[in-house]
Amino acid sequence: MQQNSDTTYRVFDWNRKGLDGKPRELHLKESMESIDFDDFEPPLTPASAALVADCPYFHVEKHVPEAPQLIGEPDDFSIITCLTGSLECEGVLLNPGGFMLLPASSQPFILKPTTPDSTILVSRLPIH
Repeated sequence: MQQNSDTTYRVFDWNRKGLDGKPRELHLKESMESIDFDDFEPPLTPASAALVADCPYFHVEKHVPEAPQLIGEPDDFSIITCLTGSLECEGVLLNPGGFMLLPASSQPFILKPTTPDSTILVSRLPIH
């Protein structure tokens, strides 16, 4: 997991020079101490998979709505992002790159594809 930091360690600086014309300082010892060599790269999710991401912070699924459908969970908000095609939800038209926030409510919303090639991402907090 990455964490924001205002610290920069230079392992290599591509032979650039500072304002004084001298090579900039490298931080090899500090860099080696800060690297977690036991960290691993998570496996890639196949592009065709419905589950795009699932972690402690968010849950993202890809959907291909072929007909009007109910979307949204009671007491849970979602972000709907249009990837391809176009869709309409509660009077809002979504085109590729467009998104909308579905607030937490007691009733789901109706999402209608307006073109046959519509795909969306549904992002929400993790499902517990």
